[in-house]
Amino acid sequence: MKKPQSVSGIEQNTAKLLNTVSNTIGGDFAENAPTVYAEGQEMFQGVRATAMDATQSVRAFGQYVLNNKTYMNDFIDTILNRIALVIITSKSYENPWRFLKRGMIEYGDVIEDIFIDVCQPHAYDPDTAETEVEKREIPDVQTALYRVNSEIFYKQTLGERELRKAFMSYNGLYELIMGVIRSMYTSMEIDERLAMKYILARRMLDGGMYNYQLKPSATVEDKIVAVKSVSNLLMTPSTKYNQAGVMNFALKDEQFVFVTAEFDAQSGVEVLARAFNLDYVQFSGRYIVVDSFSFTEDEITRLNTVLGHDPNYIALDSDDLEALAGMQMCLVDRDFFMVWDNLIEFTDRLNQQGLYRNNWLHVWKIYASGRFANAIMFSEDAQTVTTVTVAPATATVPTGVESKLMLSASVEGSDFANKEVTWSIQSGTGATIDQNGVLTVSKTATGTIVVKATSKQDTSKTGTATITVGE
Repeated sequence: MKKPQSVSGIEQNTAKLLNTVSNTIGGDFAENAPTVYAEGQEMFQGVRATAMDATQSVRAFGQYVLNNKTYMNDFIDTILNRIALVIITSKSYENPWRFLKRGMIEYGDVIEDIFIDVCQPHAYDPDTAETEVEKREIPDVQTALYRVNSEIFYKQTLGERELRKAFMSYNGLYELIMGVIRSMYTSMEIDERLAMKYILARRMLDGGMYNYQLKPSATVEDKIVAVKSVSNLLMTPSTKYNQAGVMNFALKDEQFVFVTAEFDAQSGVEVLARAFNLDYVQFSGRYIVVDSFSFTEDEITRLNTVLGHDPNYIALDSDDLEALAGMQMCLVDRDFFMVWDNLIEFTDRLNQQGLYRNNWLHVWKIYASGRFANAIMFSEDAQTVTTVTVAPATATVPTGVESKLMLSASVEGSDFANKEVTWSIQSGTGATIDQNGVLTVSKTATGTIVVKATSKQDTSKTGTATITVGE
């Protein structure tokens, strides 16, 4: 595939664009199409085109195209796809958080995130070497799967009437088509940033970020000290600051600070840069200003479309928005955002009856957050859990066969309390449960099995389910 022109190059030379499209179509179209001139370009024998000559050459080209339906369809297909290709390669990453994305999934629709935790140390003892040398020690490998969870499209219509008007001026055609296409790509970029902000918000709301509790009525200086303190702590391997509880760390250049516009106005990037012992240029790329961690009604409407088909998506309610509005900053490492492109495809189709052309931009992505990544929020409120409830609370499985039962736990508590639990078998034999809540009852099990869900936030808060093994 040829490398496309830059957008600026196309904007500066309409003549070059139209002549290139003509040559791309080729055949009778290119052989008979009028040449389009830019102002100052030589037309013949040293005569250079005036502004009027340039406009007239565009109009002549337009008349040539519009007077032949076959030519017009070929022309529109080619120019739409050419401009779309240019925008997709140079303008699809206008989202200011684009550098935190992970890339493009070329094949399939699933990403597997693998983390191998640290090994356990062993004391040297020659007396036990003979008996232990052949023993296995399986690596602690943890995995997380992320699937494409957003499949949406944007649509714009281009009519023949608008196309005819566009050929009346030198830049009219470019401005019309570029405006139609750019609106779709701009929408994609806006929604991508919204979805990434939602990822941050949802992790906060679910208690998936470590809460560094600030002093009541903490000053700006207090908050800056807190960020610096946590930043230093993250450089030492710890299980404390990530959702999966693995031994992880993040160096300074792998840490990103998100602050609200309000906090930025009170402190400024220079102050935090000094807290990180970095100059402004070094730190500014990792200092990201957010309008707010909350969302407007319009933003929620867009989010509900972008992520609404994901079964794990939880729409934000008024309580969530109020809680998020009080947040001012958080810190995450580079592996936090699991955002991947899966499909970005521009297509168009002519409606012969209505003499208009519909254009679609299909966008498929993965929007998720990494469980192994370090993430810290800063809040004056303590995270507390009040109750843990397991559903179903009771159930019966048959005897003599292996059975599986999916259990879920509902954790109630304060804003930003950790909603995760640890599953275990409290009593009974012949059953196991994984940390996703999947209970496996063996065919030899009998009697009653009691399953317990323990809050990760507060281990004194538990919930149980009673499973009866019977006919």
